[in-house]
Amino acid sequence: MTDEASSGTPAPGSNSATTDGDAAPRGDRDIVTLFTKALRALGKAGRPDEAMTLAGQAWWGLKDSDPRAAERVNGTMHYLARVMAGDEKP
Repeated sequence: MTDEASSGTPAPGSNSATTDGDAAPRGDRDIVTLFTKALRALGKAGRPDEAMTLAGQAWWGLKDSDPRAAERVNGTMHYLARVMAGDEKP
């Protein structure tokens, strides 16, 4: 049995992003988390239109295959809309 399988944590040098028995990636390594953080940073950097376009494309690609991830991207789009309206400090 490997260290990862016995302890539930990845062995050093392992690139596994899941926990033992759970197919969902861990928080800080989850691609949707990284993507939404990047979109928010792009919006804060004065490029909310570009971030919104990317977010919309991601939402469209996720809505049928991963509705939960699509909802997370949707939340980011709501944040970006506030940035675009000037309601959120960039």
